[in-house]
This record gives sequence, C-alpha cells and structure tokens, in this order.
Amino acid sequence: MNMLGPEASRKGWTWPWVATTVVVLVVILLSVPADRVAEALGRIGIGPTLLAAAVAVVDGLLLDSDRLRRVCRHLGLDVTLRDAAALAVPATALGVVAPLQSDEVLKARQLNVRHHRPFAEALGIVATDRGFSLVTHAALVAGGLAGLGYGSGPLGTAVAIALGTSVSGALLLALVRAIASVPSLANHRLFGPFSGPFRCLRPAFVVGMFGYALAADLAVAATLVVMAGAAGLEAPLAAVLVWRHGSVLIGKVPLTVGGYGLREGSLAVGLSAYGEAPVAVAVALWFGVCASLIPSLVALTFRPFVAETVERLRQDLAQGVREVTTLLGSRGDRQSDPQPPDDVNLRR
Repeated sequence: MNMLGPEASRKGWTWPWVATTVVVLVVILLSVPADRVAEALGRIGIGPTLLAAAVAVVDGLLLDSDRLRRVCRHLGLDVTLRDAAALAVPATALGVVAPLQSDEVLKARQLNVRHHRPFAEALGIVATDRGFSLVTHAALVAGGLAGLGYGSGPLGTAVAIALGTSVSGALLLALVRAIASVPSLANHRLFGPFSGPFRCLRPAFVVGMFGYALAADLAVAATLVVMAGAAGLEAPLAAVLVWRHGSVLIGKVPLTVGGYGLREGSLAVGLSAYGEAPVAVAVALWFGVCASLIPSLVALTFRPFVAETVERLRQDLAQGVREVTTLLGSRGDRQSDPQPPDDVNLRR
C-alpha cells in the first residue's frame, strides 16, 4: 500500500534536482565578493532590466505559442493562437520548477487530451517545435564562433556570423531530417510516430520557422549585450552569441531544475573574459532572472490554462501511483501464495 500519495511521490522525485540547483547557485555566489556583485547590479539599472524582461516575456509567451500554432496548423491540426497558448503558457510557467524537460512532456500530454492525438504523435509535434529552438541555439553558437574567429571589423564580423549561422543551421536541419527518415527508424513502432511530424514538414516551412526562431533568439541576445554593456562588460555580439546560446544548451543537461545554475554559471564563465568576474556573475544571474524567471511568473497569471495543466498532472500522477501500487501488490500476492504440495514427495 502506498502511504505517501502522489504529491509526496512527486516531491521525492524532484528533490535531487532542487538540491543540486541550490548548491550550484550557492557556489556561484560564494565564488565572488557579494558587494561587488551588488555594485554591478546597481549599474545595470532599470532600463536594460525592463528591456530584457519585456523581450523575454514576448518571446516566452506570445511567440512561443505562435510557433507551436504554426507547427500544428502546418501538420493539419486546427489550433488557434489561444489553443496554442493553453498548451505553451503552462509549460513556461512550470518550466521554472520542472526537471528533465518534463514541462515539454506536459505540453504534449495536453495536446494529446485537448486535440485527441496519440501521445507519441503529440510528443513528436512538441519535439518538432522545440527542435527548431535547439537547432537555432546551436547555429548561433557556430555563428558566434565564426564571428570571433574570422570576423574583421563590424561588417566582416556580421558577415561571418550570418554565414556561420546559416550554414550550420542548414546542416543541422538536414541531419535531423536524414535521421528521422531512416527506414528502420521511420517504421519503428515507437520512434515512427514520434519522428513523423518532422518528416511531414515542407522545406519552405522549415526554413521559415528557422528564420522565425533565429529572429526571436537574436532579439533576446541583443538585450544581453545591452545589459552587459550597462554593467561594464565589453563583450562583443559574437561572444554573447556563443556564451548566451551555449549556456542555454548546457542548461538542457538534466542536473538542475529548469537549467538554473548550469546556465548562469556557464554564462558567467564566458562573460568573465570581457571584464571582472563579479560583474560577469551579476549580469549572468540577473539576465537569468529576466529571461527565465520573469516569463515563468507572468505565465502563472494565466490561471485557467495553468490550473488545467496542473490538474491533468495531478490526475496522471495519481493514476500512475495507483497502477504501480496495484502492480507491486499483485507481485506480493503471488510471492506470498503457499506452494502446492509436491505429489512425488507425498507418495513417498
């Protein structure tokens, strides 16, 4: 019998990530003088903070919902912007506390329930939408490296960034499509429905969505350039692209809640090459608040959408606990059943 219940089970499942997140953030803060960090935060000011927060909220709520809507409609689902927001906004709200990218699984589960799609297909649709974002992050890292390595002057750097980003993005998208189209994978019972949505995308749509995600991510990175400059860091755009988007990819490693700590720590390490370490830590932590925490808090104000997703999560957890309890109970009953007597021994 399960004496803990679904809520306690969920807490027991998430506490290692919470503990790791706290430890990483504490280590970051203890590595530099607190007064220097506070001084740098004061230099950032309200203007860069509001700019970064506003762009992040628009990207994390409105544009994120619109990108999901476009992917769904391209695949034949009649999804409005409000429908897409009902899927995407709760994931943004819960992503601040959800380990292992489970917020994306919640999004797929809601798509499965609301629009009556098989869960594997719904998960593939959400993965396709997220895939554009991941490819864009990786492409911007490559573009930033090209700008740092081959750029000469503002114009030359811009050209190197553009070429590096576009070429690497095209190669990554072609690679993903090739993997998804491998016959043994495409016909697989589980991977086939999951990869099916990406195989159905028209090339023109793929290019358009890559450009859409690219513009949004460049806008967010530009706010980091402004914030770093206000704090006193002389970080060029190419370096910001490398470390901002590289830190996002590092934050996907499932060690902390929502990527917090890993993302800010790696960004601080990269920015410290262009100024003092306390200033880099201040910018990294404050940008993390603006780009990740504030959009999650704003998303929580959409209570009907969030409440529906949380209730679905509660029901799924309760159902999972019941099934596991039943399974364990049935195994225990079989093990405790007395063994029938051996006829041979009885005859003896």
